[in-house]
Amino acid sequence: MRTPTINSKALTLCAVFASLAFTTQAQAGAAKDGSMAMPADYKQWDAFLSGIEKKSGHIRDIYINSIGAKAQKGQPFADGTVSVMEIYKASGSAGSMTKGELQKVFVMYKNAGNGKYAPAGLQNGDWAYSAFDGKGNKLDVNYDGCRSCHLPLTTSDYIFHYNKYFANR
Repeated sequence: MRTPTINSKALTLCAVFASLAFTTQAQAGAAKDGSMAMPADYKQWDAFLSGIEKKSGHIRDIYINSIGAKAQKGQPFADGTVSVMEIYKASGSAGSMTKGELQKVFVMYKNAGNGKYAPAGLQNGDWAYSAFDGKGNKLDVNYDGCRSCHLPLTTSDYIFHYNKYFANR
């Protein structure tokens, strides 16, 4: 009787599929603030809004993934929605600011159960947050600030510029 041999290519494919299944399962679960990675391809996503000038001397560009881009005005964003906001240092005066260096990148991820990890009184529906510096390194921040700022936005699924986004589509 011959002992079966395992083809190295088949073994490699099995390992790849197991890894993909684990990754998909991990992404499907609830996320805690600070646990999400920065999406590598977000610059190819739809622009939610660009060139948002702030009096603090910053310009913000916001991107949304294909799941979020399917949202309809008046409806919440679907589970799986990811929004990425870039914050650039800016120079110039209001209305004519110029982008400088990318300083921070913030990620919002919506999925059922994300809100269960939020501190009492700071739940933003099922959104979780992550923060990165301009080079993509994860930042250790207190996400209560993000949550408290977004907290009043209950009628827009906790998203700033919701009405402006749908008005510009």
